[in-house]
Amino acid sequence: MLEITSIVVQHRDEYLLNRVSLSIRRGEVLGVVGRNGTGKSSLLRLIAGGLTPTRGRIQLRGEEQTKDQGQLRESVVLLTHGYGSPTELTFAAWQEYNAFIYGIDLGLIRSRLNEYREWLPTSSQRMDTLSWGDRRRVELAFGFCRRAPIYCLDQATDGLDGLTQRQLGAQIQLRASEGTTFIVADHSAEFVSSVCDRVIVMNEGGIDRYLQKDELEFREQLLSAQGWSEP
Repeated sequence: MLEITSIVVQHRDEYLLNRVSLSIRRGEVLGVVGRNGTGKSSLLRLIAGGLTPTRGRIQLRGEEQTKDQGQLRESVVLLTHGYGSPTELTFAAWQEYNAFIYGIDLGLIRSRLNEYREWLPTSSQRMDTLSWGDRRRVELAFGFCRRAPIYCLDQATDGLDGLTQRQLGAQIQLRASEGTTFIVADHSAEFVSSVCDRVIVMNEGGIDRYLQKDELEFREQLLSAQGWSEP
């Protein structure tokens, strides 16, 4: 579905991504792990059409995306640390604002949000009164309502309790079974190991190695890649 070949992204003298080649299948859940500053977020931004490669090629469904990344931006939802939309709005007004910004029918969004009622505040509650975890749930629910073929999740579990993490994992696996592709960068080894089919380990802007879910000591390798170890 998505082919990345020998991609280099350079900003001044710094390599954000260095000779990255990757093939991602339709319906795959791919994990991206590594220590801070190794290129995880840059890879997700590239896939979402937010970074222009210095060298290399990107293809989506066999079509070139390297120079004109408009199709990538239309096909990929990148969920990061907040949308950056105004927080002084009520939840109802927040829905209207984001439906307008993303060009989505408000009635359709409200209908789809019913699938995530457990994650949502009341219509009259202001967004700036929500905890970080509560707002994260709202943003994830809205993102899933956009029904994109590819999702890039950057630290999606930040602020989520254990129950919501399990619900999120179940939602990802359900969507993947229906053909949606997910690229998941997360510090939680437990979450990555539970939802991902395979994992790439980033180091100095490149792919250091692949980890397969059926490998021995898979969780321990994930922790090591993040610079952690079992207690």
